[in-house]
Amino acid sequence: MHRDVDLVDPEPTALIRAGATLLREPTDQTRWWVLADPEGNEFCAFPPRPTE
Repeated sequence: MHRDVDLVDPEPTALIRAGATLLREPTDQTRWWVLADPEGNEFCAFPPRPTE
């Protein structure tokens, strides 16, 4: 199973403080972070979508 997380904040700082490990930052082609939980399970964290 793969989890995706929609962030409330623009960066995954709270997840990292809670024990997640940052594996990959957003690039020009992707807008999300890839992290791993303390057990090594990978998940994606998406920044909030811009409001209009």
